[in-house]
Formats: sequence, structure tokens, C-alpha cells
Amino acid sequence: MEIIEDIAIVSEVKDHKVLVKLPESDSCASCAVHGICQVGNNTSSHWIDTDLRLQVGDKVKIFISPALKIMSSFIVFLLPVIMMILVYLIIKYLFGGSENASILGSVLSLGLSGLIIYALDKKWSEKLSFEIIERISEEEYQEELSDENTPE
Repeated sequence: MEIIEDIAIVSEVKDHKVLVKLPESDSCASCAVHGICQVGNNTSSHWIDTDLRLQVGDKVKIFISPALKIMSSFIVFLLPVIMMILVYLIIKYLFGGSENASILGSVLSLGLSGLIIYALDKKWSEKLSFEIIERISEEEYQEELSDENTPE
């Protein structure tokens, strides 16, 4: 499985934890649904435990678990579809509901799946697998940016 590394900027430091802002990267740009993940400001923020002595503004290379990205995609994109199909089938065949009731229940299950996704996000947000690999210099950061903007 591919190792996923990204560059982040330290925006806050508290004891052995740092808040990093992860700008939209080249890997995001190549994703078909990149606009959905980080709508608005094109950055995401994460608290990460570290023993490195970092300051606000430092650039760091972080490791992102590939399994985390796969699981997140499954939950966000497939859970609502699976719930719609299951609710439709349950209402239609288990309870003998009409076609209209089955469709309405299926559509309403989207709201339920949204609540489930929100609850899972709150529950698992502290367990995300991000790790700071190293601090990088401004030159390395600029080099990474230019590499991302260079067409292959």
C-alpha cells in the first residue's frame, strides 16, 4: 500500500500537541471528489501529538494512514447509498409498504446516514492516525509546492 505523506503548517502549539493546517495538495487535485472533502477554505486542521519542538509557522511532513482515507471514503460515500437501499427494501418487502412509502423512507434515510456520519466523525476524530515525520525547511517546502504544480 502506498505511503501517504503530506506537508502541513503548524498553526498552534500546546504542550506536546500541535494544530496543523493541511492545505489541499496535489493528491487532492487528482481525486475525483476533492471538492467535497475540504469545501470552503481548502484546508483541514488536525491536532497531532509530537515530541518535536515546533513553533507556529513551521512546515512539517506528516504521515496519513492509507487505511484511514479508504475508511473515510467508504463511510462518507457508500454508507448513505447502502442505507437508502436497505431502508427501501425493508419498508417495501418486510413491512409490505407501498412504493411511495418505500421511496420516502429511503430518502429520509439520507438524513439518518448524515447523523451517523456526524456521530462517527465526533467519536473517531481523536483516533485519527496522523504522525509528524519531520520538520522541513522553507526551501524544501517551496520545492514541494513547485513539484505539486509541475505537470507530469
